Amino acid sequence: MLGLLYKDIVSNKKTMIPMFLIIGALELGMLVVMISVTVFGSEKLKDWELGLVYMLCSINIFFILLFLEPCINQNDEMKKWQAFIASTEDGVKKQVGSKYLMCFFMTTVFYNLLNLIGSVSSAAMELDITLFQTLGMQLIWLQLLLYAIEMPFMLAFGVKKGEKIREIICLLLALAAGIYLCFGDLSIFGDPVKFLFWLRDFVQGSGNYFLLLTPPVTLILYYISYCISCRVYLRGGEHYDK
Repeated sequence: MLGLLYKDIVSNKKTMIPMFLIIGALELGMLVVMISVTVFGSEKLKDWELGLVYMLCSINIFFILLFLEPCINQNDEMKKWQAFIASTEDGVKKQVGSKYLMCFFMTTVFYNLLNLIGSVSSAAMELDITLFQTLGMQLIWLQLLLYAIEMPFMLAFGVKKGEKIREIICLLLALAAGIYLCFGDLSIFGDPVKFLFWLRDFVQGSGNYFLLLTPPVTLILYYISYCISCRVYLRGGEHYDK
């Protein structure tokens, strides 16, 4: 499986290297800018200002990694490669497993690196962004959950058709957001301070159980998705062009 992981990195290097450089620039830029502001700035930043920068970096990483998933699968959409993998011992499990491990490693490494940079920046400035880091790290599990939903469809129907699932998810999220904007309580968004207090209460109160249960539930669903992908992988060859 390590060989397949290495193959994925080499075959996708033209796409992955620019993406990784962008992510690295975001994370390193955050550290440099924040420390420079601390050393040369005339006014001290507030907790929420550093936290906002941290969240913006987290969201950017989320979308960059989301667009990398199709690239990881697309290069292997060949009937000859699928036949070769199927002929080897546990080849399908290793092939599918390499995709899931690649997505898992990319997600956890970059988010944890950003979290480390956020901790260094906040310590250097004597600020507390724990609330934002807690929320930002939840993007790890959201990212893996989206991978778990999309991957079986991409492997069973090909990347082009499988990506339609992402479009459906985005439309459902947009619909849910629109319904909430029309009928939900928007008072907490009017005052930034009030909104921060609401987030703090959510994390420290009833939302704490939600945050604790999210990682194990997501990992279980991720494994179930892997098992489904192993079963449907051979069907994907029917949709490959070559």
